[in-house]
Amino acid sequence: MKKGMSKKKIAFASILGCILTLQLGAFSVTIETLLSGVTELPFVTFLTLMQPIHLAIGLIEGLITAAVLCFIYEARPEMLQNSKLEEKTARLSYKKVLVIFTCLFVIIGVGVSLFASSNPDGLEWSIERITGDTEIEASENEVYETSSEIQEATSILPDYTFEGSESKIGTSVSGILGAFITVGVLVVIGYIVKIERKKELKEVE
Repeated sequence: MKKGMSKKKIAFASILGCILTLQLGAFSVTIETLLSGVTELPFVTFLTLMQPIHLAIGLIEGLITAAVLCFIYEARPEMLQNSKLEEKTARLSYKKVLVIFTCLFVIIGVGVSLFASSNPDGLEWSIERITGDTEIEASENEVYETSSEIQEATSILPDYTFEGSESKIGTSVSGILGAFITVGVLVVIGYIVKIERKKELKEVE
């Protein structure tokens, strides 16, 4: 962690990063929809609806990200960067931090996810404002049909539930599974980065 880093800077970077990525993602979806030619959604109208709703979503996600990173900054600052560059001392052990995050995964994945809103998400909200429905009719072609078949064959927990069931247990399973898959991917990336850093240090020596 570079000298001079603070919780204010972490919060600002988190919020800005989330807003920018959500804005770019929303813009990309409108471009992909236009280029795909499978729907007749008016590009300009679709774009002007997608951007503001995802601005709000990005702000909320940024605040959540900031809260998590600020907690890590206080608990184990070296987890954000090389501890040798940071004079700030850790307040919690790695084990305690791991236990806290694991408990949060379980609480949010199993409990909070059951109260997730059934209202349309940003994309569905934008489509509904144009067509009056969250679903749109797509002009089918060979590529579209093949993609749909692949999605149906490989989809795990479609619509966050078990196939053919409306049980809320599927929502909890989806939350837990999604959390641990995300953590697993981050661990693998972190491991790869660690190996690369060791290689760089050996080359310098």
